[in-house]
Amino acid sequence: MAGLYNATLPPPSSMHAARLYLALIFLAAGLVCSGRSAIGADGLEGMEPIAQIKAAIPPVSPPRSVRVAGTVTSAEKTWGNRIYLQDESAGILVFSDQLLDVSEGEKLAVEGEVHRGEFSPVIHVRSWQRLGFAELPAAKPASIDEIQNGALDGDRVEIEGWVRTAWKINEHLLGVDLSAGAGRISARVSHAAEMMPENLIAAKLRFSGVASACRTDEGDRRLVEVRVMAASPADVRVLTPPQPASATAIPVRDVLAYRPNVSPGARIKVRGAILARDDQFTFLHDGERGIAIRPVGAMRFAPGDLVEATGFPQLERSLPVLADALVTKVEGRAPVLVPARIVNDLRRVEYHGRYVSLEGELMDRMIEPAPAGAENGRMLLLAVRSAGGVIAAECRFSSGSGVIAGLEPGAMVELSGAAEVSTDVAGRPVSSKLLLPTLESIRVITKAPYLNARRLMIAAWILISVLLAGALRVAILSRRAARLAQRNASLEADIRERRAVTSERLRLAEDLHDHLQQTLTGIDLHLETIVREGRGESAAAASSAKAARLLLGKCHHDLRRTVWNLHDAAEAQRLSEMLQAAVADASVAGAVHFLFDVVGEEPELAGKIKEDLLSVVREALMNVVKHSGASKAEVRLVMNGCLEIEIADDGCGFVPAHARSPEAGHFGLKHMAERMQRIGGDFKVDSAPGKGCRVRGRMPLELLAAAVRT
Repeated sequence: MAGLYNATLPPPSSMHAARLYLALIFLAAGLVCSGRSAIGADGLEGMEPIAQIKAAIPPVSPPRSVRVAGTVTSAEKTWGNRIYLQDESAGILVFSDQLLDVSEGEKLAVEGEVHRGEFSPVIHVRSWQRLGFAELPAAKPASIDEIQNGALDGDRVEIEGWVRTAWKINEHLLGVDLSAGAGRISARVSHAAEMMPENLIAAKLRFSGVASACRTDEGDRRLVEVRVMAASPADVRVLTPPQPASATAIPVRDVLAYRPNVSPGARIKVRGAILARDDQFTFLHDGERGIAIRPVGAMRFAPGDLVEATGFPQLERSLPVLADALVTKVEGRAPVLVPARIVNDLRRVEYHGRYVSLEGELMDRMIEPAPAGAENGRMLLLAVRSAGGVIAAECRFSSGSGVIAGLEPGAMVELSGAAEVSTDVAGRPVSSKLLLPTLESIRVITKAPYLNARRLMIAAWILISVLLAGALRVAILSRRAARLAQRNASLEADIRERRAVTSERLRLAEDLHDHLQQTLTGIDLHLETIVREGRGESAAAASSAKAARLLLGKCHHDLRRTVWNLHDAAEAQRLSEMLQAAVADASVAGAVHFLFDVVGEEPELAGKIKEDLLSVVREALMNVVKHSGASKAEVRLVMNGCLEIEIADDGCGFVPAHARSPEAGHFGLKHMAERMQRIGGDFKVDSAPGKGCRVRGRMPLELLAAAVRT
């Protein structure tokens, strides 16, 4: 065991005695400083066995108070406020809010609360007291599987295994990876300032320490990683000294060849050129055969570098691997690599790590950022259809966009690189990929046709987008056309109804003209005769006859006006003439001075539209005369892209919202708005108390033209 330390380190027995002596001094100092004496035998009554505490914690429970006594089995200084304490039954993690300044081998009495912990129960210390020193509890022999299932968490255990890697974590803490059979576990050694990691690799050790659940799944409290924490180098015993690696490199083909009397800790050395690498493996080729290497630490070598790799040969799911390899760059001439041409399926175990080439049609390519820590910043991913199926390939690069620009789907390419095969638990190949050393490992045999799959897909998407946009446009236009057709149908129905009413009015007008008006004319003639022949007779009778003729004349005038109104005057008159007549009538009816103005050329309008517009204007004029108290008002007819009628006065004004409410009892504005909406127009009222009123009706000319055509 002396080979594990420097020459100045005392042997384990004397070092243990020195540790015990120093611990006694620290104990005495602690007792003096704390002012407390060690707890006697009576003071240990009421202490609970740790195993009973750990077994009594249900899945969900509040913290409860406990008292335990045991020996400190692990007190790594970097932990600060955490230690492992073990009695005769089991061990447990103890933590405090303050620094726990204790050493391995000290006996403590602890009072605190037990919690469920992240994986197994833990004790939160409220108070503690030193009880002296004792030998560390005997370590329980265990396998790696028994430790990794978590049942021995907190207990001192003893394992045996071969050191695969060893490294210094800090000045006093050493890390070790042990393997035994198919299992592997990580360990730590405290107070290891004098231990040399390079003197441990490939040695078989017996390792005693505390099984510590160092990493868990916090959400489910599942165990992720277990470490074994040794208190000192005294807990590490060398069973088989490390065997030196072979002095000379052997051919890659002999890595897993039969060699008698070889221990599991034997390492071999191979020499060759770096072929390619990914996150899992680095592939080395000696010119004849290639192999996958799992190096220790990060790889800083580029494809083509000549290196020597020293590691442990093993099978991983039926694939040869040189594991935990130390790789160093050497001087010399790299071997000439000639790829083996592959024409069948690449998913074969014997192809793993070999330098191969294949031809096929490029189906797709993609560029992604390289994984964190990679020297080259980008990764090219290819999918190639070959005779053996679809092959995935990847290449890490930092420059070379010119080569990538020529890689279009549909091109025939030749790829050369390291084959990486993945297998299932039974060792059956399930997938494969090709790791390309550089972009120069890609050769374009035939360029892709212009109308390749990607361009056709882009064109198809563009065509589909155009068709969808066209369909959406057609749908919008169809909806507008449907609304316009519905409006036109409503107008047609109104026009048919209006024509029927007009026909009936014409019939009534003809009857009145042909019968009643002729009768009134006859009566008037008779009265005229009476007046003329009865001259000189009774003056009273003559006066009555004259009055009768006057009344008859008025009746005759009213009848002619009624007949005129029954005729569809709107069909014959222009809208401007009709509005001017309405303004003239309003001027006679009230004391308001009206102005009438026409702007633009009047288009041809349907009779119904003229009647509705005339009705709106008459209602507005009546409101001006009856309610506004205005002195003047202006009526404007504007025809410029649309037909607009505006009636403005300088009257008292009002609040439009109040005038339209049902509580106001007035429906004029409501009826005016409904008439404008019925013929497809807009109606707006602007007014305020003391600021007059402005009524505006507006209708697009295209609707007017459509109404005329119908």
